[in-house]
Amino acid sequence: MNKLAITVAALAMFSTAALAEDFDNTGLNVSLQGDVIGVEIGTQDSELRSVKLTANSLPIGLGLKAITNDGVRDYEISLDKRFSSPISGDAATGVTSLYVNPELVIATGDSYADEKMSFTSALGIESDIGFAKPYIEGGYTFASTSADWFDIGRDASYAKIGAVAPITDRINLDLSVTRSMDKDFNNADHEALVKVVFNF
Repeated sequence: MNKLAITVAALAMFSTAALAEDFDNTGLNVSLQGDVIGVEIGTQDSELRSVKLTANSLPIGLGLKAITNDGVRDYEISLDKRFSSPISGDAATGVTSLYVNPELVIATGDSYADEKMSFTSALGIESDIGFAKPYIEGGYTFASTSADWFDIGRDASYAKIGAVAPITDRINLDLSVTRSMDKDFNNADHEALVKVVFNF
């Protein structure tokens, strides 16, 4: 029942997002992930390009990201850690899990008058239905700047839905739609993302 509910919700959000007037952003990411290091190259919108390096063997994930958007260059350093716990099912029928993924990001570059520090807490649920793993995720961001690191305020929010499907034992396809919003859950913008992950 949990698998059916998540699948139906995923299809519903993909459909409504695709029909929304502000659904005009698409992205394609290619990710190469190993036990020690990983790299992800992405493109969103017409001018935005990004490259992210990750250290995968540390107790906490470490990422270094460079972003270029129409000649504007920004850089990010991130720390994150995912915690997951099964809530129903088993290996035979498929496991449904609840997960939390807190992330701390420090950003600088042409887009920022001061360095920005943001903390996003993401909460999601995913279910293994055999041929794919649909998921639903939501997050809220608090941020401050180098003008006063302790002046922390609400910054942004998002909702995300998608599914990860294995193509081979080492290649996964992640299809998702993200609804990005402001701190009051308004001014929504939608982005469809296709990510191909190669594990080596």
